[in-house]
This record gives sequence, structure tokens and C-alpha cells, in this order.
Amino acid sequence: PIAQAAARAAKAEGEEHWRLLYVAMTRAEEALFIGGALAANEKEPAKGSWYARLAGTFAPEDWVADPLWGAEARFGALAEAPQWQAETMELAMEAGKPGWLTRAAPEEARPPRPLAPSALGEEVAADPPTALGPQRAAAARRGTLIHALLERLPGAADPMGAALAWLGRQARDLDEAAHREMAQAAIDVLANPAWADLFGPEALAEVPIAATVGQQVVAGTIDRLLITPNLIRLIDFKTARRPAGHVAQVSVAILRQMAAYVVALEVAYPGRRVEAALLYTGGPHLIDLPDSILAPHKASLARTQESLKQHFRRIQAMATIKVTDASFSADVLASDKPVVVDFWADWCGPCKMIGPALEELSEELGEEVTIAKVDIMENTETASQFGVQSIPLLLVFKDGKPVAQKLGAAPKSQLKAWIQGAL
Repeated sequence: PIAQAAARAAKAEGEEHWRLLYVAMTRAEEALFIGGALAANEKEPAKGSWYARLAGTFAPEDWVADPLWGAEARFGALAEAPQWQAETMELAMEAGKPGWLTRAAPEEARPPRPLAPSALGEEVAADPPTALGPQRAAAARRGTLIHALLERLPGAADPMGAALAWLGRQARDLDEAAHREMAQAAIDVLANPAWADLFGPEALAEVPIAATVGQQVVAGTIDRLLITPNLIRLIDFKTARRPAGHVAQVSVAILRQMAAYVVALEVAYPGRRVEAALLYTGGPHLIDLPDSILAPHKASLARTQESLKQHFRRIQAMATIKVTDASFSADVLASDKPVVVDFWADWCGPCKMIGPALEELSEELGEEVTIAKVDIMENTETASQFGVQSIPLLLVFKDGKPVAQKLGAAPKSQLKAWIQGAL
């Protein structure tokens, strides 16, 4: 099997080598120059090189002396360069200078700088006094190692074995008893029935989110996130040197950070309840953050939140069409006009950012193109068929075939220009 795989790879590499020569010979705008190159131990160009292959197509009399290269052979001739003659033109202009000529250009509007909720947290909140020296360093390292275990152990068939193997590589200077203590502490957190679903197979890890809250863009990464039809739960890991023992000890800065996460999720998922908690890895222990605690810190964002919810409800009228595995062939491949397919998912922040623009473009360009949406979590067959690995991914289909693609979020103006260019 290895020899066969190597042969297939060599064959594919060779085909690509000659395909690129074809591209060079057919796409050159004015001329194509091909020169040979010799290594120190070579007497003639490699037989599989472009130079060697093309040199053999020339007869001996085609080669002429060249002061730089020694000899050269040509096929065809360069087109004559156009001759331009300078002209002096007089423009009919009214007397005096137009007003804009001496006015400074207005300052361009800039999007607000994204607010990272984590910037509101521990970085600007002073820790309570704590002991100095090796004991503090050891406690901080323990918290960091447990944090790493909580990221790696969910889904492991043998959590203790996996934890000990990882700690054996990453903390070789600590003894087995310390390894087992940290491993058991992490496993106990994962088994906590109150929050076990956040470490289950349906939960997401290291989730990037982005939402516009009023005039502020909130963007960050949530350590663990679970999204259900009616409820969203999130946990943020903390490795503070002096972890809070209960909710009353949580710093105001961290409460502001968590409130920003909650508001961003409420905007992105209108109508769903959001529950948040902190996991201090130094314990480790979980602290629930009830809405009554976060409410004062959400107040500054709440004034604009309701209007944003109305905006999301408006765009959910869906000028675009929903396409499934079952309907993809009829709605896209058999369509009599071009179709832009948006591969997206409910958990994808950038997907939600371009959603409103696609709805508006579906109305504006409705006579030219159909814009369809495919949820990759519900339609895995179609996503697999077209090799979707990152989202949002836009594919343009014409006559049943994909002819253009665009990966990632972009402003509406860029999306519109790209779609029109692909048509």
C-alpha cells in the first residue's frame, strides 16, 4: 500500500508539473521565457524539466548565439509595441476654483473597535493579597494544568488514563500523587451533574463569538458553550491566583466580562435564556452567576438590546431560501438561474454577521440570482459533498456546477461585488 500511495503521489505531482507548463504557454500575455538551470554536479538540464522538453522541439539551426545565455531559440515573434503620441488637451473649466479643491476631505467613518469581554476581566482587576514565593507559583501552575485537562478530557474513554498520560509528558517534575490529585480534580468537575452537559458531546469548546450590541461590537472566545433550542449555557475558565470562594467574592471586572458574553449571546440568539458560570481551576470549583447578579452590568447595553432583537426578528423573515440534503438537487443544481449557497451553522458568529447582508442582497438581486442557505449541522451530506471544512462558505452555482467560492465574513458591499462578478 505504501508503494502504491507513493506511485499515486508521484503521478499526481507529474501531472501537475505539466499542467502548469500548459497554463504558462496558454496564458502568457506577450511572451514566455523558459531558461534551464544546472546544479553543481549536473552537465545537462533534467530530462523532465520544462526546458529539456521544449528544447527538443527546436531544430539545431533554430538556435542563435546570445551574449548572456550562450544560445537561444525562439518560436513566434513579439507584437510591435504601440506608438503613442503625446497630446495637449485644454479642459473647459469655469473661472475660479471649485470649493472642494481647497476643503479637507471629511473623516471616514470607522467601525467601532471590537470590545473583548476578557479585557474587562482579570487584567484590570487586582488580586487580593496573597503569599509570595514558590507556593504561589505552584498554585498558579496547578490551575493552569487543570485548565488544560478540562479542555482535553471531555469525551475521553478513560479520563484518568488520558489525564495521567498527558501530565506525565507535561509535568514530569511532579510525582504521581500530584498527577492523580490534579486528574481527579478535573474529572470531578466534568462529573458535576449540574454542569455535566457543558462537557458532553453536544457542547462546544473555545467558541469564538461576535455580536453588535448598540454601537459596540462584542467579540471574544468562550471556553465551553452549549446551545439548545431554548437555553444557552456557558462556562468561562479562570486561573486567578486567589479564586473567589462564592459569587459575592467575584470581582466587578469579571462580572462585567461575563455580562458582556451574556448580552452578546442574547443578541445573537433572541428569545433564548442564557445561563453563565465561572470555573476557577485553582480549586477547582464552579460558581453560578444568576441573572440578578449580572443584571446591573448589563444595564449599559440593555437600552439598545431590544431594538437589535427586533432587527433579528425582521431578518428572520428570510428572503433567502432554506435548502436541505433532500432539496439541494432541485433547488440548486436544477435551478434555471444562478444560485449562491451559504453554508452556515447556528453556532457560527461570522455566519450570523453576514446573514442580514445576504437577506438584503437576496431582495436586491432577486431577479439575477437566488440566495440559498444550507445548515451544515443538519445537512451533513451536502456539506461533505462539496468539501465544506470552514464556514461561512459561499459557493456560486451556474448550470448545476460551482463556479466561484468565497470563505469568511465580509461587508455587504464586498459580498455584492463578488456575487455580481461571479454572475
